[in-house]
Amino acid sequence: MKRIFSIIILLMISLNCYTQYWPRIYGDNINAKARKVIETYDNGMLIIANIDVNNYHRYIWLIKTDINGEVLWEKKIGEGAYRYYINDINQTFDGGFIMTFRCSKYDIDEDPIVLKMDACANIEWCRVLHSESFNRGVRVIQTPDSCYLTLSMYHSADPYERIFLFKLDQTGEVLWSHLYAQLDPGIYNEEGFYLTMFPGDSSYLITGACKYSPTSGTNSMWIKVDKSGNEIYDVIWNDSTYDSNDSYETVHYTDHFCSIGTRGYAMFEWGPTIFKLDNNGKRIGYYRLNDNRNASGANISIYKDTIFVIGSRWEEQEPPFQGHCELFLTDTTGNVIIQRTLFDDLQSPRNTTITYDNKILVMCGFYEGSNWDIYLYKLNQDLQDDTLYNVQLNYDTLCPDSIVSDTLTIDCGIWMDMEEHFTTAEGSHLKIYPNPANEKITVELPVYTISKKQTGNFEVSKVHYGLQEPAELIIYDIFGRKIKSLHLSKNKTQTEINISLWKSGIYLIELGSGGKVLDKGKFVVK
Repeated sequence: MKRIFSIIILLMISLNCYTQYWPRIYGDNINAKARKVIETYDNGMLIIANIDVNNYHRYIWLIKTDINGEVLWEKKIGEGAYRYYINDINQTFDGGFIMTFRCSKYDIDEDPIVLKMDACANIEWCRVLHSESFNRGVRVIQTPDSCYLTLSMYHSADPYERIFLFKLDQTGEVLWSHLYAQLDPGIYNEEGFYLTMFPGDSSYLITGACKYSPTSGTNSMWIKVDKSGNEIYDVIWNDSTYDSNDSYETVHYTDHFCSIGTRGYAMFEWGPTIFKLDNNGKRIGYYRLNDNRNASGANISIYKDTIFVIGSRWEEQEPPFQGHCELFLTDTTGNVIIQRTLFDDLQSPRNTTITYDNKILVMCGFYEGSNWDIYLYKLNQDLQDDTLYNVQLNYDTLCPDSIVSDTLTIDCGIWMDMEEHFTTAEGSHLKIYPNPANEKITVELPVYTISKKQTGNFEVSKVHYGLQEPAELIIYDIFGRKIKSLHLSKNKTQTEINISLWKSGIYLIELGSGGKVLDKGKFVVK
């Protein structure tokens, strides 16, 4: 009898070691709206959310957990007096984080902000990308050259100029910006939802939607750009057979890509749909999931080569119209392999992430009463709750000290006032040719000029098209002696200088205006 009792106790202990305790719930009584979960370099997890206070989003909330979802530390960003709303975060090559959010601290209408943290959650820099009216940062990724691309939406009075892509260097300086969706003059109210990189060719894809009139249905849209931000194509999935369709997230294969979205099939009837296109933007096909309920596709990840993890939300078509959060494993043509309803009344999954050991992280929000909570699931290949990990791991190993939970305030050093978006960093510099020369040189003035001024505790940088006022071009020899000066009228674009009688050597050239130096260069006389 004792032997049997001992076996029972051992079985209970064994079962307890592998207790399935997902989902983990965060934010009880804090009113936190889930945004994204990522796996960190140490196999932990980082959750981002927005905390609402009195019906306004006032704080960004970062939660670092171990592999089992136990909280290690928390950071809040905000002062309580301004609106903050985060959309995206990713880990950087140095173990830190890059994020984009919108904020009303510098403009009551809210501006996109890009913020870089080191691996210990200390703020390294932040940049405000200002423009008139309500604007938001949507996505941000790190590029192979260790710079950053951020996708922003500008809700200006002009509904035809909304999607912008900015490239920032490692310190947050803007290298270039581009406005997109301008090739087809008929499209209206375009929106960019997702930013990804094509594997192997250093080009990027913006996934989004647009309309052809204020009253028309939406159409899925994809914009491919090269590494310098130049638009290669924009493709619109315009199908008059159905009311509407849109796409939200995209995954890439070698020669094609797939996006998850929603496609209308009849009045008030929608379905999660996979859109497949080749890398040149040619349609391959679309595949509705085997689900005849009124549902929307929210996110997609590649799981084991040719299997997708797809997050969706559907609502019953009969009273009380209850909503459900669903997860699917499908093949690449939408055939459902496994399907699971996570929890009634959960919002659509905010994102799905595949971990280093092929587990699936899914984060949703749950609204009850007047409070939002964060629900985090970790699932196995059968979409069942994962078990606990009993292996001891070390976290935040790039930090010399333990990370302290606290509240941070931002002090963005540079405010980029994008009065005119500029296409390349070189556009803000002098061009001198030929160089070396022996007869004459041509000096092309900057297409864009950048002026900086200190306002309060931050620096405001404005980008202007051409010279905004008369300027002076001064040439010095290598010893700093002034050789020649030219007065340039406003909006002048270039000038020629005869150097046929000049001595051989190196000369320095300086462009100034309003008592400030706009740019410098040098050339060689043979």
